[in-house]
Amino acid sequence: MSYLVLARTAEEQEIAHPRGFLHRIAANLALDHLRHRKTVEAHAELTAPEEEAEHSSTETEVSEAEWRAMLHQTIAELPPRCRDAFILHKIRGLSCREVAKTLGISESAVEKHIVKGLIHCRARLGIHYANPPRHR
Repeated sequence: MSYLVLARTAEEQEIAHPRGFLHRIAANLALDHLRHRKTVEAHAELTAPEEEAEHSSTETEVSEAEWRAMLHQTIAELPPRCRDAFILHKIRGLSCREVAKTLGISESAVEKHIVKGLIHCRARLGIHYANPPRHR
């Protein structure tokens, strides 16, 4: 991957110090990989089902309409930029890169907004977050 970036950049402009440039590319790619892995792990922790009884009581079950209303309200409580990033990524399915481009912010900021949104949804929706109602 580092070589591809070097080759593409070399086509567009002259690189004064190719070896140093290649090292910088490799370091940036490694950091990007670590940040992405950290975000994925944080997301996995938030979405992992809690250890709870296999059969929930009728009081904890909610209808699909109630769940959607709760989710809508929870997302509406997020700060505007966080809400936009969360909706574009989680609801509309855009990649972090596409969200960053759309909102004019860095991918790192998008990842932080998404994690913040996930934490908020998990806290507000409790057991219902990981277990949306299924069609019965």
